[in-house]
Amino acid sequence: GLAAALAVALLRARAMLIRESSLLKETRLDLAERIKEKACILSVFRASEEPGKPLGDLARDVAEALPPGWRYPELCRASVEIEGTPYQTGSIDREMAQLSAPVRVDGLLCGNVIVAYTEARPFLVEERHLIDQVAERLAETVRRRRAEQKLQESMEQFRILFERTSLPNAVISQSGSCIAANQAYLGLLGLDAVTELLGRTPIDFSPELQPDGEPSSAKGRRLIGEATARGNLQFDWLHRRPDGSPVLAEVILTRLSHEGNTTLHCTARDITEQRRNQDELARQHLRLEAAVAERTRELSVSTEALRHAIASQKAIFDATAEGIFFLQGDTVVECNQPLLSLLGYDMDELKGRSMRDWLPDPEDFRIVSSGIAAALGHQARFEEHLHLQRKDGTVFWCRLSIRALDPADPASGVVGTLIDVTVEHETVDQLNRAHAL
Repeated sequence: GLAAALAVALLRARAMLIRESSLLKETRLDLAERIKEKACILSVFRASEEPGKPLGDLARDVAEALPPGWRYPELCRASVEIEGTPYQTGSIDREMAQLSAPVRVDGLLCGNVIVAYTEARPFLVEERHLIDQVAERLAETVRRRRAEQKLQESMEQFRILFERTSLPNAVISQSGSCIAANQAYLGLLGLDAVTELLGRTPIDFSPELQPDGEPSSAKGRRLIGEATARGNLQFDWLHRRPDGSPVLAEVILTRLSHEGNTTLHCTARDITEQRRNQDELARQHLRLEAAVAERTRELSVSTEALRHAIASQKAIFDATAEGIFFLQGDTVVECNQPLLSLLGYDMDELKGRSMRDWLPDPEDFRIVSSGIAAALGHQARFEEHLHLQRKDGTVFWCRLSIRALDPADPASGVVGTLIDVTVEHETVDQLNRAHAL
């Protein structure tokens, strides 16, 4: 019984050893496959990391790195196409067993990866993952290359803009030394080549003192420090060219930071002529203000004399015994105090009224209107004795005299005078009655 039990135990141990050996063999095979796959993807990464590698070389290196990563490398063929550039390690027929993965960038197809066996063989699940990883790596490579291309184009555009723009541009370090400058900046400083400027500072092309009296060296260091701290700064700076001629520039400093390095971008605009014109304009303004002040003083004196003359004429106008008035058409536009007293109106009541209100007889108004027209048309004086009516309704005799205010301009109106001749008419009437007796 003991021998039988030992035999059974040995058989079981042997079977277990066989199973473990088989499992170990499979594990070793799987491990070898994973190592091959890791080596494959590592080769793909290395091939795609080289900057500037032509697409044809990239497709070739990736395609040649694929077969060693598959289970049956001796039967494996690979095809890689990147943005229209293909490479195959051998011809691939449609009938061959194959795996493929598209290369997509931003959702758009830009290539593909194909692995095929020349004989019927199964593909591992891990190989499906592997080819997808390769396609994704190529997509990342294309995406990076496109970004680098755009960056290079942008840098080239910036370089062209920097060099060809008519606005003077320069790049200076925090110490103030010039790192780069365009032709316009050289022209501003009166230089011919950038080598005359590189390593030197704008202060080297400046007078000892700036217009405000501050030393150029001290002021330059201070302004560079302020621009670095604040990020940007605008100010005026006086340069002196090698030939000794001055040039005033409006300068803008902008801080640039990249990978821990700080520089300052400088733009400068020549405002020499502008400032000269502004100064001349200021001088002209001062001269004009002085002339205006003098003219104002003269006008003040003239105005005072005119005011005195007008006051004198008004006094004479109101002191005369005759009533005087100015008419536009038949409307009163101005009159003196004796006329108001004669007719019994206030100034506000009489201005703007028609002469018709003074003439109780319509026939008299027709005569006066005709006389005004004759005076204006023939540049003559019209004079007539008429009955006029005061505001209170009383009627009196008056001698009316009218002439054109300006014979050359009838539209300017007429001036007239009124004299109360009631006493004269009463005297004449009494004499006539006496003669009749």
